[in-house]
Amino acid sequence: MPSAETEDFSTEPDVEERRVDVPPPTTPAALSKLLALWQSFATGGEIPHRGQLDTFALRPWLGHVMIYEAVDSGRDFRNRLEGSEVVALTGQDWTGRCASEVDAKFGSRMLHYMQEVVRTGKPCIHTMWMFQNDAIRVTRLMMPIKSRPDGPVDQILAVLYQDGA
Repeated sequence: MPSAETEDFSTEPDVEERRVDVPPPTTPAALSKLLALWQSFATGGEIPHRGQLDTFALRPWLGHVMIYEAVDSGRDFRNRLEGSEVVALTGQDWTGRCASEVDAKFGSRMLHYMQEVVRTGKPCIHTMWMFQNDAIRVTRLMMPIKSRPDGPVDQILAVLYQDGA
């Protein structure tokens, strides 16, 4: 049976985000369910829009949701919403801050991955040690969305879950 993690994934702290094809078995099922919902709207190569993934549709995941909006033509992404469970897990609220600021503080590659998600129109999943606490393993899902049905991909809908929780 193939592993959910890439071969080079290390269980040692201080290892950057590792892309995985599917969520690890230790990731709460909610993450996979949200990915399935996104995929159900992404038929025929269309990218889902916020009207499809509104507050009511996202209710089961709201505490874990982060919404980033493209700024400066996608050169960066500003956090428009940081879910309460994300804030509780990380101990920090990054609402109003940019992905580049997260990268500068923690040496991560969030901005790069967000730009890739927008460019490819495909979700990506990463497993990593949490930036703020390298004793906690987390899985992050990033999905491209549009703020308007007829608009460009200009937002990232992301969730963060603690593995094994």
